[in-house]
Amino acid sequence: MADRVLSNISGVDFAKAYAAIDVDTTPENPGLPFKVLDVVLSEGGGEYIFATISGACSAGACCGIDESGNARPTTTANVTASWLFGWPQIALTDGQSAWFKRRGKLTGIVADGSTADTQLYTTTTAGTISTDASTGDPVAIEGVVITTAVSGGGAATLLASWPHIEEA
Repeated sequence: MADRVLSNISGVDFAKAYAAIDVDTTPENPGLPFKVLDVVLSEGGGEYIFATISGACSAGACCGIDESGNARPTTTANVTASWLFGWPQIALTDGQSAWFKRRGKLTGIVADGSTADTQLYTTTTAGTISTDASTGDPVAIEGVVITTAVSGGGAATLLASWPHIEEA
């Protein structure tokens, strides 16, 4: 079942990607339908944030979002530039905007062999997180866990409360 919006913002569609300018469908207002960094609540304690992707990403990629609302798939190398974390539940191409889920039950991409209810870390693979704390000097992402062990890697159910990294 898809998340239902609980916030008082009309037109929210968690399964839609928005082009930066859409003069064909809305020539009178060609900009984005929402402001970047807008936040909405969904049923089941979910929270989404509206952001614009830099590069492309798969559905469920862990993305770091900076204070300007620019998102990029997280790696160990770029994680410290992130202000917030979110997971788009749809695939996105460079420059598209969408709602990134950052709290509640969500789908995320995890590495092979990741275990349930264990600390998650960045990896060198863009958008993929793991429970492996030893490969590539990973950074811990606090406030999110996998709900069941993952064999083979790929999409998994995550539970996020307040995903963040500890500042050095």
